[in-house]
Amino acid sequence: MRRGQAGPRQREWPAGRRKVSCLPARARSLTMPLDSRAAEAFHEMVFRTRDAEWISGAAANLALRVAFDDLRFRFPEFPAVVSGTVEGETLSRGSATRIEPERGELRVHLDGITPDLMLLVERFNRSNSAPTRSACLVLADGTEVTARIGHFVKYGGSSCVIRFLDWEVKRSEPVCWTAPVKRGSLRRTQGNLLIHERKSEGIRSSLTNLLLRGNYTWSLVGKDDEAFAIVETGGVPLQRRSLVADFCALELAFGQHLGIEWLTGVDADGNPVAWSGTSGLDDPGEKQAREPPIPVGDEPVGSWLPEFFAQAARALADDDATAWVFYNAYMDSLSEHLDGSYLKLQVALEALSSPYARGGQPQLVKDRDEWNAWVDEHADAIRSHAAGAGDSEKLLSKVKAAANRPTTDTVERAFATLALTLPPEASTEIRQRNVSAHRFLMNKPDADRDLLRDWNRVRMIRALLVAVFAKSIGYSGPIGGWERDALGGPRPAPWYPAADADRKHRLFGYRRMDAADGPSE
Repeated sequence: MRRGQAGPRQREWPAGRRKVSCLPARARSLTMPLDSRAAEAFHEMVFRTRDAEWISGAAANLALRVAFDDLRFRFPEFPAVVSGTVEGETLSRGSATRIEPERGELRVHLDGITPDLMLLVERFNRSNSAPTRSACLVLADGTEVTARIGHFVKYGGSSCVIRFLDWEVKRSEPVCWTAPVKRGSLRRTQGNLLIHERKSEGIRSSLTNLLLRGNYTWSLVGKDDEAFAIVETGGVPLQRRSLVADFCALELAFGQHLGIEWLTGVDADGNPVAWSGTSGLDDPGEKQAREPPIPVGDEPVGSWLPEFFAQAARALADDDATAWVFYNAYMDSLSEHLDGSYLKLQVALEALSSPYARGGQPQLVKDRDEWNAWVDEHADAIRSHAAGAGDSEKLLSKVKAAANRPTTDTVERAFATLALTLPPEASTEIRQRNVSAHRFLMNKPDADRDLLRDWNRVRMIRALLVAVFAKSIGYSGPIGGWERDALGGPRPAPWYPAADADRKHRLFGYRRMDAADGPSE
């Protein structure tokens, strides 16, 4: 329901029956009385419960508790350090400890450290060397703290602080991980995951959720303006590279910088047994508009988000250089200033297009050797036009290089190779690349700044970049163009062919019921 619209009237229930307010369908999260057949029929109509592919397990149980029981995990307190290794040196036993996460990192505060450790800390701080070594600690209860990099950052008196990057605190191996996602609102996202509860008190359902399968399986549970991630690792230790690739693919799919400060690992019974943080995941930056590369609104086309996520996550995990060029250029354009966004997008578009622009006629002349011979034959005449004595050879080289096609042809040839139609206005826009490349500013010196026009030019180049990337990773759904819908989101690009755009997407479900109502899986 749009802000300002009047909601539906509450239904007056007969005396003796429970009375609840019926939220509008667009809220996609309803509670209704179980003894009403109309309520069950309404849930079937809105949430398609008969179409859902019901899934059980630890992740499903955790998602239900997050959605309906407001489950949240806090970072626990830990006992003292009894042993460990940092910067290749062994720590003394019995140091009092305070361990706390801070912007994705872990800070370990040690009090009452020995003189030997103090000398070690002083030696490290004087060396000014970059930290590169792994670190580990063992706590009094047997809990292990490990990090890809650990180093001393502060000391004074008889205390010091150790900074852990890409860290993990583990009591036992978890079956899945969970964390709140900063700025991960799912309000305008078409969900493919139904979370459903049927109890004696009534029925509760929510469809503002997503099931995404990349390098790991992600369940995103929408709660008001928040989202909570549940990551299934298949029973194997969490791998940093795979997690980062999935997270970056999630940012791309949302078209927004997100943040995860740290994750809680839970066992099969839902008890917290591990905690982990990865550097770089907790930096959502300043608040910005959401610019998803594909339509993700209320239309059925929004269900293409899981496929885009899956394909992008695999490309990023494979360390595909073009995938990371796309990620960095796209995400930078969301927070960069206007001219910087335009320049980066133009350069990235050319970089992604280059592999598809090979073949055909790579030069403007019929024969390169004949052209060079002709230039050499007229070399004296060409040199005579040089502005200065030192410019003659430069001018000759420039004339020979005139046989090369301009870089703006690269995008047009790539679009032809990928069987994409380049709209005329887009073809005109990519030829503005040289202005930006040589001036940094996207407009010519005599052109006035028009913010609405120039931001639309940024969206145009960004949409072309998405088109090439989508083809390169095998994504077959629609992409967003530069035209905006009524709510400011991207309309599907009419010039981009989407396969089976009207196909019915799979709906997954997690549910729990009272024992008398049937199975909970």
